[in-house]
Amino acid sequence: MPTLNLNPDESGFHLARRFVVALIGVCLCLWLMLGAARVGASRLLSNYSAGTGAIEPADKAINLSPADPENYVGRAMALLNTNQPKAATKDYERAISLRPRDYRLWMELGNVRDQAGDTPGAVAAFKQAVAFAPFYAQTHWQLGNLLLRAGRYDEALAELRQAAIRRPVFAPQVIDLTWGIYQGDARAVEAVIQPQTSAAQVALAVYFAQRGKGDDALRLFREAQTVSDGDRRSLLTALLSSKQFQQAHEVWAFSHPSMTKTTNAIGETEGLIDGSFESEIGLDDPGFGWQILQNEGPNAQLVQFSLDSAEPSAGARSLMIKWNGDSPPAREVISQIVLVEPLKHYQLSFESRSNSLVTAGPPVITITDAAEQGGKLAQSSALAQGTNGWQKFSLTFETKETTRAIRVAVARQHCSMAICPIFGQTWFDNFILR
Repeated sequence: MPTLNLNPDESGFHLARRFVVALIGVCLCLWLMLGAARVGASRLLSNYSAGTGAIEPADKAINLSPADPENYVGRAMALLNTNQPKAATKDYERAISLRPRDYRLWMELGNVRDQAGDTPGAVAAFKQAVAFAPFYAQTHWQLGNLLLRAGRYDEALAELRQAAIRRPVFAPQVIDLTWGIYQGDARAVEAVIQPQTSAAQVALAVYFAQRGKGDDALRLFREAQTVSDGDRRSLLTALLSSKQFQQAHEVWAFSHPSMTKTTNAIGETEGLIDGSFESEIGLDDPGFGWQILQNEGPNAQLVQFSLDSAEPSAGARSLMIKWNGDSPPAREVISQIVLVEPLKHYQLSFESRSNSLVTAGPPVITITDAAEQGGKLAQSSALAQGTNGWQKFSLTFETKETTRAIRVAVARQHCSMAICPIFGQTWFDNFILR
């Protein structure tokens, strides 16, 4: 049988080698622990220096760990706390030499150079930040703002637009800046902003609408491929608030195609929408259909509305209003905006009946210029009190040169009494505007 002969000298060699390897491992661990301790100690000193503005701890931190860029950042922050931006730039530059692809260090260098009055150097630093983080909105935003302050508007707006594309929350500020630079030129603003999506187009349209540029807002709305209900409503509200009724009507009609041209109970095409109350009235649908006053709290029951199918004047239903107390006189309880032409004569006719109506301020129909506060054009005679069958009413008026839309409303006649309640029921039907 073969046997294994161990050489005593060879066995000792292996043991010695193992001892040396173990010793090296221990030394390496000790060296790593010592290095980690030095890094940890240097970071503590650096953070203390940055927070207090004391320079000496930062110097010690750099001596302990000269290859750690954070120590130079700590000393730079200490220098900034003592208002020494020029000295701080050198520490940021040293930190960047140790970690050259860190866009945050380049951004901080740009800010410090800007504080030191070195605008070209700051621009160069921010451009490096953009190069290392091209998809980060903040890099474009910082560079754009610096270029803007330097008067380099075309470059600035290009960077700010990139920031807004990457982070839409910046978009309103970018639009504001562009609007100011181009003095309200909507076409120039659009060329700079270059909205890339339907949502961005509508957001810009809303901005234009709020500033009286209804035609430009409407053009952007038409160009948008898809528009959400929320975006359409925002644009409609902006156009209505700025009294741009013709443009608002087109936006409203986009989601109400069946209501743009309606007929009354006798088949006549009418200017009002649903003058015979044949359709449901939306309670949260701003625009050009009937708008009902939304009472809240204790006033919610003072005026109540319903579409009543019992004994309409024409068609299948009429509007019933139930009055239950001290509703404010002259306040419109239901109204509708109607597009009209300037300097034209119009006639509004309607029918009404009442049941047990008692008040010193009876209901009336008012017609006002929709663009003017209190710009009354006509008012009907008051509804008779008590209980009365259907009665026909008619009133004529002429629009002014500036009139583009009117508001037809049910309100109450002026009441001189401090407390002027109203009780009973009234019905309205068959509104026709000619």
